[in-house]
Amino acid sequence: MKKAEYQSLADAAGLHHYFETSWELYWKHGRGPTPRQSPEDLIEAYYTARDLSSTFRHKIEDISETLKVRTSMRPQGIKSPSRILEKMKSHPPGQRRVPNDILGSKLTCKSIQSMYEVAEKLPRYIEVVHFSDRVIRPHQSGYRDLQFLVVVEPESRHIGEVKIVHEQLDALDQYEHRIYEITREITAEFRSKELSPVQQRILEELARASDNLYAWLWKDILSREEHL
Repeated sequence: MKKAEYQSLADAAGLHHYFETSWELYWKHGRGPTPRQSPEDLIEAYYTARDLSSTFRHKIEDISETLKVRTSMRPQGIKSPSRILEKMKSHPPGQRRVPNDILGSKLTCKSIQSMYEVAEKLPRYIEVVHFSDRVIRPHQSGYRDLQFLVVVEPESRHIGEVKIVHEQLDALDQYEHRIYEITREITAEFRSKELSPVQQRILEELARASDNLYAWLWKDILSREEHL
């Protein structure tokens, strides 16, 4: 992506103040293809992640303490096997790869400014192999974060995910995730069947509700922080 195009996306998101920081991170860590998990075998990757979960947790906790932000890990430490398989099956057969977020963590910040300050400093403390500004280019639902893929430990080169999130978006996500779970259940249950008009309407309304919530909150965050 060219710099002018990237800047246009930042301006459209109301983030012109943070464009240079984001562009520098993108230029260093985000231009290439998303790296493959190590090991690439699903079972080996899962057990590697399980063995490294404590190492990853301690490393992220140390970083959060240094940067003075809150952190949280997955409730069970690692992504469940069923969720890993579900995520892989969501891609076409020829494009299914072991996900890079079997190990995942969040660093939660009080402001947009703090998010980008933490993002700028994070590569000093852990090896970053990929960066994606999903604040400038948000998820389809409207959820926004800064995603880093990092090397958990040098020997295995296993990859974990670190997301930097705004505390208000994180709070909303706790509720919106229930909408996502309902959508996922309906989609999974009727994956090989045609949805009824009622089921289709439910999915459409849930998607609309999610979009509206995130759009409203993002507008509110920008309004509150524009003079900070």
